[in-house]
Amino acid sequence: MKNALAVLGALLVLLSPAVSLACFGLMAKHEVDLTHEDHGKTAPPRPEVSVYSIHRADGPKFTANGNRIVSCVGGYGSILLRVENAPAQFDPECKVGYYVEFVDGQLPAGCVLPTGTFRLDHLRTAAVFPIRWSDGVTETQEPFNFGIRLIAVDHAGNETRSLPIRIADPGRKAPDIIELDIYELE
Repeated sequence: MKNALAVLGALLVLLSPAVSLACFGLMAKHEVDLTHEDHGKTAPPRPEVSVYSIHRADGPKFTANGNRIVSCVGGYGSILLRVENAPAQFDPECKVGYYVEFVDGQLPAGCVLPTGTFRLDHLRTAAVFPIRWSDGVTETQEPFNFGIRLIAVDHAGNETRSLPIRIADPGRKAPDIIELDIYELE
């Protein structure tokens, strides 16, 4: 059993982009038709974008007998951008997608912004655009600070850019290891 787990772990490391897709799923692509009769007409509403959440990878976890535990999403970071003023994506008539434009700064190590135009994901309380990356299963995480824009694109290719948004995380350092003496109580 240990050998099978070791082989599985090695495969996961070697196939990290595939693991990312398996763990997080795929965003729905948005198709654009530049020959559509609405091309060059009214653009979609400007997206109002804010940071909904930032999740950094967890450091390694260990069982009581010292075995290391790594979960599927434990080594991945994610940023969810809340998009206000977004059309209802569950409406079959919705014809708006979004793509990311890099503005400036330093992305997290290993982060590549999504390419292409996608539909928004919907949580119970918000329409969100996810950015995900392999963040490493370590207790130390580097800081990042970058700017992007989210561009709304309708079915005919008409675009509206959001105002730039700053996304930053201070990172974290590994905690100091403190050795404790354990005494038996009498």
